[in-house]
Amino acid sequence: MSAIEIPYQTLSSEALQGVLEDFVTRQGYDTTTTEENVQDWVQQVQHALKRGELVLVMDTQSQTPTLLKRQDYQQLIKS
Repeated sequence: MSAIEIPYQTLSSEALQGVLEDFVTRQGYDTTTTEENVQDWVQQVQHALKRGELVLVMDTQSQTPTLLKRQDYQQLIKS
């Protein structure tokens, strides 16, 4: 995977919400009970993004945005 970091602040709120929801549903969070649970997970992931624990990246091969742990991204760019 080849990726570049994108400052999450550059995305519109709607685009960021879409990336967060996509990430939560792809990661297998338990979202089966209610829609509110999806939003709870989205908020937790968004807080981790704002704290710098996660980074928003563009996968240059697939041309899709995703989130990575900061340490995983740092290792990725070193290799």
